[in-house]
Amino acid sequence: MRVVFSIVLPLVLPTALYFVYMTLVRRRGSASAGSQTIDVPWSWLIVAGGALMLITVVALYLFEDRERGAYHPARTVNGQVQPGYFGDKPN
Repeated sequence: MRVVFSIVLPLVLPTALYFVYMTLVRRRGSASAGSQTIDVPWSWLIVAGGALMLITVVALYLFEDRERGAYHPARTVNGQVQPGYFGDKPN
């Protein structure tokens, strides 16, 4: 889920917003404007998506909580599930 929010969403968001905007413009326009093709500025959309992705990755790096220690995932010991925890000592 983190990959979706940090990489996929920033890449897709500018294109999705552009298509929503162009759909709204076409609906408000005249009937002749509806038959025209839309020239999509792919280079600007790719640059905008890449910039948003870069900003998101840098923000995740800068605001990451580094004092929690390493994550130890959940495990099964003698048939009992022990929950995962952060740090060297279990909670």
